[in-house]
Amino acid sequence: MPTTEREFSDEVRKEALEWQVLIENDDLDPAERIALDAWLQADPRHAQALDRAQTVLSAFETLDERVIKPAYTQQSPLDWVRHFIADLTDQPSTIKTGASFAAGCAAMLAVGFLVVGPFFGPQPSEIATLPAVVTVHETGLGEMETIRLADESVLTLGPATRIEVAFSDSARSVTLSQGAAVFDVTSDADRPFTVKADGFSARVLGTVFDVRSNGGVVRLSVSEGVVEASHPFVINNAPSSIVSRRTLTAGEAISATPCDGLSRKRAFTAETFAAWRENRLRYNGATLSELVADANRYSSQPILIEAAGSEIGQLKATFTYDARDLETMLTALPNLFPVQVDRSSENAITIRPVNDG
Repeated sequence: MPTTEREFSDEVRKEALEWQVLIENDDLDPAERIALDAWLQADPRHAQALDRAQTVLSAFETLDERVIKPAYTQQSPLDWVRHFIADLTDQPSTIKTGASFAAGCAAMLAVGFLVVGPFFGPQPSEIATLPAVVTVHETGLGEMETIRLADESVLTLGPATRIEVAFSDSARSVTLSQGAAVFDVTSDADRPFTVKADGFSARVLGTVFDVRSNGGVVRLSVSEGVVEASHPFVINNAPSSIVSRRTLTAGEAISATPCDGLSRKRAFTAETFAAWRENRLRYNGATLSELVADANRYSSQPILIEAAGSEIGQLKATFTYDARDLETMLTALPNLFPVQVDRSSENAITIRPVNDG
């Protein structure tokens, strides 16, 4: 007799969704493939639950944004879980186009898992919950500084960087308001170390990693140890209460934006790690907005993207230059993007579309 949805526990449903997400995103590493095989062999019902998860995930593609948006704005993640369970119980075969509002919530939960992978829940504790033991560190244009924190962790701050450090007996937290920093974190199992930047969060016990936040893009590269990266899951170009999480190890990098959320992990080579410490700015598929925001951390004269040409700020390119030679960078921009560089004003350098007249 076929297994019914009522025989699946809530935990099995959740695990099945998580595994199906990794399968569809092709994110299973060798260890995870072994773990999946073990999970499937542990109970014959797991294979059926996995098949059901595939059905639920594919249902998201049939939903209209007008259904998705209310589900996102009016339901909490826990409510989505309840609707998801109820929907699968009432409709064991499939979820159809034009399904009820509850079905919309169920599919929204599914798409949440599509990005968040095996993690689901609130972000780590906010800085506001810590006792008020706060220190602020800032650097100027073109200036770098190495500082040692109270726990012996060592931070290297890039130009025009501002951080706020908050320590307590149970947690260590740094907010990167702007700029770039390399974190060499002293291991302390009782006090996790969290770095926050523009909605992005990196949580570790002890490791070495680089975080950059400029032009609406946060980038994380891990040189040693393990880092858990998190960012609100994005729905309709807006962050939601669901949190996407990915675990990175040495040699892996990730990025996040308010409109796209967390990217996939990518590999990088050791020689490119935090190259900005040697004034080498490297970009692989970075937007013009990010490139200009970085350049402004070194330039005494503001570099602006003309408001009327704001769309060009989202154009992407791969580029490397020496931060001490901004003139070469500015000269190269028209070869990378359909722009012209206007130096006629003494107050600012303006970048505008070539068809701006």
